[in-house]
Amino acid sequence: MLPDWVFRIGWGMPGAYAYLQLRMEAAQLQTSMSQARLARKRLNAAVANRKRIRDPNNLRWAIKTSVPAGISGKGWGDLYFANEVAASLKKLGHTARVDFRSDVIHADSADDDVVLVLRGIERIRPQANALNILWVISHPDRISQNEFKSFDLVFAASNAWAIDKTRSSGVEIRALLQATNPEKFHPDVSQPDTGDEILFVGNTRNVYRKIIKDCVDSGVNPLIYGKGWDRFVSNDLIKGSFVQNDKLPGMYRSAGVVLNDHWPDMAKHGFLSNRLFDAVSSGGRVISDYAVGIDEVFGNSVAVYTDASNLAKLCLPANRGSWGTQDEITARARQVGIEHSFDQRAKLLVQAALANL
Repeated sequence: MLPDWVFRIGWGMPGAYAYLQLRMEAAQLQTSMSQARLARKRLNAAVANRKRIRDPNNLRWAIKTSVPAGISGKGWGDLYFANEVAASLKKLGHTARVDFRSDVIHADSADDDVVLVLRGIERIRPQANALNILWVISHPDRISQNEFKSFDLVFAASNAWAIDKTRSSGVEIRALLQATNPEKFHPDVSQPDTGDEILFVGNTRNVYRKIIKDCVDSGVNPLIYGKGWDRFVSNDLIKGSFVQNDKLPGMYRSAGVVLNDHWPDMAKHGFLSNRLFDAVSSGGRVISDYAVGIDEVFGNSVAVYTDASNLAKLCLPANRGSWGTQDEITARARQVGIEHSFDQRAKLLVQAALANL
């Protein structure tokens, strides 16, 4: 029943409209929660009747993401990441499925042996009768101890955060950094210094990202590929709104320098961005803001800038020697591709899963 004040002020008034909107949203939320509870009950029943025997040489992996289904999730980095993990698991003889946010409970969930949650912007709860692995790849400030205590195994894409949270929570959290695919991101994809002089690929995230602001404030003109930038920079700096993933390796390799930055919480806690791994593995000269652990992982492959003036100097062609010779850049690129490949990450995940099933 509607309250009396809605009728007194009239349907057309803003207050009445807002009230009705809230009622509708609340009803939709209750419906979705009821549907989720019903789906979990059905899943539990299906799991109880499961007949399939678990095969350690062909485990069924469900990779859960926060990515929305459809066109809105097309450009999400988490989706590319999940697909690469799935491909590497399949190389090892296992079955892997990537689930969108709306498919947290999938039609095939009852047959899952291992559920790997790639923790991004949203929480995804463990699944009944499967080994549940949490891999924290971003937004560490959104995660509570209760969340990672609910999983069988926990990995984090930060050495520092894994150590700190293991000490404070008593839960073992293993470091498992982000990764790259050296079959795609390698230095043979293009020739250096034949592309954009100062390259940045990324959306605004509805903020004027500091590394771009520092460039503009110091008179540097980065060439930007991403959405939402017309609010912050002149149109002559915007080269496009989207780049196909298969075009990125050549763009990184051919650029004069590649710009990279981090969310503040990720920089603070040492969650090194995936772009670092891809760009360095491609043989790009990378300039980045500081993030805990960046020097230990990438050494001279990444130049860390301190302020706008320092950033401007690093962008100058005369300072390209800061990254060493092309032979040195190429050698480090191949080393990153070997040490930090998705294939290596998948091997470790499988070993951990088999040890705990």
